[in-house]
Amino acid sequence: MRIAPFLVAGMLVLALAGCVPSGGHGTASPSASATPVFSSDEEALKAAEAAYAAYLRVSAEITGDGGANPSRIDPLVTPAQASREHETYSYFSSNSLHTNGSPAFSA
Repeated sequence: MRIAPFLVAGMLVLALAGCVPSGGHGTASPSASATPVFSSDEEALKAAEAAYAAYLRVSAEITGDGGANPSRIDPLVTPAQASREHETYSYFSSNSLHTNGSPAFSA
């Protein structure tokens, strides 16, 4: 009788057993007292629209000025996004580009 196939099969079973989680599935527990930032969806939408309008206005001012003083955008975006915005404005500046007009959006 050949023992090698049984030995290989046993090793495979042991190896696969190590891939199975030993405990139950962990779940995140909800926070006990999560306080909403806004009192309603309408209030949240209004704040988002105002923030986006401010972003568009300042971005247009910077590109209209040929990329000058790009730090004006910093209070309106995350630090990671500010870095990307500065690269864009630097492109405007180094290529003597600027925009005309004012942006608009409708909700």
